Amino acid sequence: MKRSHFKLLIPFLLLTLGGCPCKKKSPTGIPIVPVYGPIDKQPDWSPDGNAIAYTHIPQGEPMDSIAKYGTSQIWLLDLSSRSKRYLTSGFSPRWSPDGSMLIVYKGICLPYIIKANGDSLVPAPVSSDLCVVNWLPDGKRFGLSGKPLPPDTTPGVFIMNTDGSNLKRILTGPSIAGIGEVVWARGSYEIGFEKGHGPTQAGTSIWLADSNGGNVRQLTTDPNRSDREPHWCPDGGTIAFYSFNGATGELSQIWRINRDGSGLKQLTTEGGENPSYAPGGGEIIYCRINYSIDPSKDTRNGRLWIMNADGTNQQQLTFP
Repeated sequence: MKRSHFKLLIPFLLLTLGGCPCKKKSPTGIPIVPVYGPIDKQPDWSPDGNAIAYTHIPQGEPMDSIAKYGTSQIWLLDLSSRSKRYLTSGFSPRWSPDGSMLIVYKGICLPYIIKANGDSLVPAPVSSDLCVVNWLPDGKRFGLSGKPLPPDTTPGVFIMNTDGSNLKRILTGPSIAGIGEVVWARGSYEIGFEKGHGPTQAGTSIWLADSNGGNVRQLTTDPNRSDREPHWCPDGGTIAFYSFNGATGELSQIWRINRDGSGLKQLTTEGGENPSYAPGGGEIIYCRINYSIDPSKDTRNGRLWIMNADGTNQQQLTFP
């Protein structure tokens, strides 16, 4: 079964990159270990359900610095054999809907397209200011965010053909102030996205809109929390995301919510980010992460885990 969604990676590119980790706190407010052990994060399930593409950050890299992404790597994990294969350098991999290619980032605003077998690495056909890009469900178009070229330089969310033609604006103006992750439900009838609470409030919440940009409405409403990286279940009924309260320093955890706002449920208790539904919707893969613990001291931390979509049967998936 093919997955029908794309992600625009604004929060990853803009919010989690920073300066010296020894003077910073994690997104949850917990002080970051200056030198961090290896970590596996940003998983993306292949459309056929057989493999996971993910980012691996090697041993000894600062946890919250731009420098770490210069040595980050994309790996593919075969779920049947549990064997791993190096694909390329970079971060934040995203499968094409037919599973033949991936988008990977080689740096900030440097998206590339690579075949799943590692061949034919080419830059994505986007401008330097409109560079946050991923696949739409039809595989023939990209979703982008940023500023287009003159004369219309108003920031927004856009779609365009994969050859770079036919750029079309979807969202713009106050409705996307502070916008982050954007994902399309199956059939492209509805989108979910994260956006900031406002200029005087920290944190983000999850919003929905029709796929043409209309009918914008808020889904999660706690002003004290940061709800990030929404990910639709393939049936379009629920959204998984991770959430934390930066003021209290609590761990980020994986949550889910129904598209009508009911059924809000916390799925993890030991820390979690980057949720990704299986193509069939029955399982979620995620990064189990506690920023106060170095993964070299606890091999369960900073690794990919898998669980049932209701949060049960949590099992470690990647190991040192």
